[in-house]
Amino acid sequence: MDGAYILMQEDGWREAMVGAVSFYDTEGSRLHSLYLGAPPEYGKDIFKQRYEKEIRHIKALYPDALYLGIADGAKDNWSFLTPHTSRQLLDFYHVTEYLGKVAYAAFPQKTGKPKRKEWLSDRCHQLKHDSEAAKKLIKEMETLTRKKGLTKSVKEDLAQALTYFNNHQHQMNYAEHIAAHLPIGSGVTEAACKT
Repeated sequence: MDGAYILMQEDGWREAMVGAVSFYDTEGSRLHSLYLGAPPEYGKDIFKQRYEKEIRHIKALYPDALYLGIADGAKDNWSFLTPHTSRQLLDFYHVTEYLGKVAYAAFPQKTGKPKRKEWLSDRCHQLKHDSEAAKKLIKEMETLTRKKGLTKSVKEDLAQALTYFNNHQHQMNYAEHIAAHLPIGSGVTEAACKT
C-alpha cells in the first residue's frame, strides 16, 4: 500500500448512517471497499464508534497511506472525517447540483435551457481542471446576485449556492485531485446508501 491511498466517506441518508472505506492503487483504481451501515434505531453514536474501530484497524495496517475524506457539505460528516483524514474534498456531484441551480440565474429565460446546459458543462469542466475555478465561480455568483428580474426562488437558490461555495471553497481542489488520480466523488458511499 505504499503510495496508495484510502478513501473514507460518510453520509446520513434518510436518517440512516452509511460509511465506506475504499482502497485505491497509485493509478486511481479502486481495489476494495468496506461498507458500513446502520438504520436510524441503531444510533449515530454507535455507528461512529464502529466506524472508528474499523479506521483504527486500517491505519494500523497501512500507516503510510494517504487518507482522503469525501462527503457532502453536512457539518456532521466533516467533524467526523477531518480528524481521520489528511485531505478532505467536497463531493463533486453535490457541488454540481448547486451549479445547476446557479445556471438558472445565468440564463433565467424560458428558452435558456440550451445555454444553461452549456454553462453548467463549462463550469463543471473548469472546476475539474482549473485550480482557481471555485474562486472564479464565487465572483461570478456575486455578480449574478445583482442581476435584475430574477425570481424569488432563483435568488434563493443563488444565495444558497454562494454560501455553499464560500463555506467549502477550501474543499474544492478538484484539479489537484484529478491530476493525482484521486477520486472526486462519493459514488461508492451513494451506492452503499441504495443497498
